[in-house]
Amino acid sequence: MSDDFIETLGIKIMNTCPNTYIYSKTLAESIVAKEMDNIPIIIIRPSIVSPIWKDPIPGWTDNINGAAGIITAVGKGVLQTINSDTGTFCDFVPVDIVVNALIWSTYSCLNNNDGRIYNVCGQLPYTWKRVLEISQGLFANELPFNGVIWFPRFALSSYSVLHYFRLILLQYIPAACLDILSIALGRKARNWKFDNELLKEDSKLMNRTEMELYSTSVEGIDFKRYVYNGIRAIRLFVFNEKDETISQARIHIK
Repeated sequence: MSDDFIETLGIKIMNTCPNTYIYSKTLAESIVAKEMDNIPIIIIRPSIVSPIWKDPIPGWTDNINGAAGIITAVGKGVLQTINSDTGTFCDFVPVDIVVNALIWSTYSCLNNNDGRIYNVCGQLPYTWKRVLEISQGLFANELPFNGVIWFPRFALSSYSVLHYFRLILLQYIPAACLDILSIALGRKARNWKFDNELLKEDSKLMNRTEMELYSTSVEGIDFKRYVYNGIRAIRLFVFNEKDETISQARIHIK
């Protein structure tokens, strides 16, 4: 089969799903959901899973996937330009909140004796622009990485021409060519909003002690402190950069 035929077939199979990732998730969920009437089943749908907020180690992460990867690329000076609407929201949820939701939803499912699907998301009013501005400030003044290849800064623009001009100047031509191709094919970025009302309703059944132990909300988060802890954890656990090197890194970044 030719590549064109496979591409056409894939579009027809996926129907309204925007990409293969969402299609495969939808397919798996539909298979599992068929058994909801027979056995207690819970499906958890987290948004962008991010480093620990509170427990047991604030900021802990052992990888640079997802949002942590973008922040790390900016901090190392690798990522200089981002093609995105400045108003696009970063719907992240700390991994400890996801774990708490797993624990609490299991209890709720057993008590209600029915299967449920939970969207676990943060719904905080932070855009990608604001997240990266906070991160850039921390990299420049408080918590820089060692061995940066360029000053940590970023330019976020929804204007493709301006973005690609910066991309060619500050990064590399092949990546620019691939992005231009994606836009030419009409694969535009989208802003997603998730509904987690079911999780909120179930959480109302908790008493005060349970709400402290198994919090499923990021309400009240000190966002700058959260990002600080995340960057520090990436230094420690991903790059093995000890806190003793922060002073030297600050001198280097200046």
